[in-house]
Amino acid sequence: MLSRARRALSTASLAMLAFSCASTSVPDANSPASASGSKTASAGALGGKADPLSAGKEFTCAVAGDGRVKCWGRNDTGQLGTGTSSPMIARPTFVADVKGAMAVTSGGNHACALLKSGEVSCWGRDDSVVGNDVVTRARATPLSGAKGVRTVTAGSRHDCILSNAGKVQCIGWGSDGQIGNGAQQPAAVLSDVVGLKGVSAVAAGELHTCALLESGKAMCWGSGRYGRLGNAATNQYTFAMTPVEVVGMRDTVVQIAPGGDRSCALTARGGVKCWGRIRPGRVLTEQVVSDYAATPLEVNGLSSGVRAVSVGGNHACALLEGGGVKCWGWNENGQLGNGSTTDTEDPVSVTGFASEAVAVRAGDRHTCALLSNGRLMCWGANGFGQLGNGGKEDSLKPVEVVDFP
Repeated sequence: MLSRARRALSTASLAMLAFSCASTSVPDANSPASASGSKTASAGALGGKADPLSAGKEFTCAVAGDGRVKCWGRNDTGQLGTGTSSPMIARPTFVADVKGAMAVTSGGNHACALLKSGEVSCWGRDDSVVGNDVVTRARATPLSGAKGVRTVTAGSRHDCILSNAGKVQCIGWGSDGQIGNGAQQPAAVLSDVVGLKGVSAVAAGELHTCALLESGKAMCWGSGRYGRLGNAATNQYTFAMTPVEVVGMRDTVVQIAPGGDRSCALTARGGVKCWGRIRPGRVLTEQVVSDYAATPLEVNGLSSGVRAVSVGGNHACALLEGGGVKCWGWNENGQLGNGSTTDTEDPVSVTGFASEAVAVRAGDRHTCALLSNGRLMCWGANGFGQLGNGGKEDSLKPVEVVDFP
């Protein structure tokens, strides 16, 4: 894992976070898992034990300075954890029954928090209840069997944990093998991922999951559509029910970030490589082979100088060494934050701040960043209030989250 040197979280302001990822990394569905041995990733703002920010499908959650969690956005399955279900809440609201949170992770329609006790509490849609209709948990409830947890990560409909003992377990929807237990079915209890040893971090995407080994290698499992497993498989309907190695990396990986149709990794030299769906535009078809890559490709202009990377539904963002943010991919709702709706695979700078960012999270079609002064900024889709500014209008540029912390 990363250097253990990190500053304490100030109860007065999230800005005091140093975000040096420790050996108790806690990434979410849209953040990278982190490994040791790289000064590049040691400032990696996406995955520390005090990881305060996560962006889900159409909602956002963050840890306030007092160890409580606030969420905002869509709430039809209780994904805001307020104790009730409603279409949306456009301003940050406290999650019920969560105290002492160190990190939060948001998935498709649910979220989880890692507590100081090493336990995990989750809220929202529960896909681990096999054989029943959708179960909504509008208040936070403990994740059964999750003890001594180092990392918790939420995918679209599944969750995975990494224990202090180095064991990786997953629970929830398993249609594409994303649980990693050798089966293609839901798991009602935490199930061991098969064949993993020496794991330093784990991160869940939409229909797949990836783990980072202490050796610097990356392993992924689940849906292989669009080449998102990075194992050179080109069959669009392939899947892996147990971990397979990401091939052709050639660089030591220090962070890994699976998302929707693509996955990305941060290398030890501060570069970003991605695989899966690599061309923007909503008219793409899986029959066009050039639209996706089954092995890692270097992102244009990001061969060095990157601190962390986060992948959303169809876009990705990089936190730069200087505190700037660059994004690329689909941009139909302004999720790239450059003032336009033009799709691009060439990273563009997010407007409004050039050197203040200390964390960035890519959600489904929106993005959020934490600034060094403690302010939270979000941009992109806002139909459910996921930008947290009290409104419902999309924003092509960053807007400030209100009522936070």
